[in-house]
Amino acid sequence: MTFINNLSKLLTHGWVTTYEMLLGYAMAVAIAIPLAIAITSSRRFDEFVTPTMLFFQVVPKVAIAPLFLVWFGVGITPKIYVAS
Repeated sequence: MTFINNLSKLLTHGWVTTYEMLLGYAMAVAIAIPLAIAITSSRRFDEFVTPTMLFFQVVPKVAIAPLFLVWFGVGITPKIYVAS
């Protein structure tokens, strides 16, 4: 009964979450493809970028998320960055 009574809220909040997730995914793809092309094209660029990429891969997103909240504030921006 509660599910049916709150269905409009669930759909609204579900859409916001889906939007943030898809925007984060699109941003990740838009960054990853040119970055992959640049890394495979230039050994020097690969040596420059790889340590930073490894840092973000090794550190859990749960540890980075609070920093994004401090840096970008509360809103959609840190959520999109964490999703990407």
